[in-house]
Amino acid sequence: MAKNDVIKHQWKKGQSGNPNGRPKGAPNRSKIILDILSLKQKAVNPITNEEEDLNQWQLIVLSMLKKAKAGGVREAEWLSENGYGK
Repeated sequence: MAKNDVIKHQWKKGQSGNPNGRPKGAPNRSKIILDILSLKQKAVNPITNEEEDLNQWQLIVLSMLKKAKAGGVREAEWLSENGYGK
């Protein structure tokens, strides 16, 4: 490729390479996941045995706690790492 061809195709100062890209504020993968994890659901809390509104993240943690109590080493490690850090 000749030098003139390269210069001809370079972006000018301040010119965007993709003006039709994802718009500002559009949800990305982590935003979508966090929105789903924040959805509430009526469920029986296994610790208090009362029906409560729990979000999906709370349900996941309670499930991991139940498995850890039953002897699940991986689940106990997961709870420890996420609760206290590695």
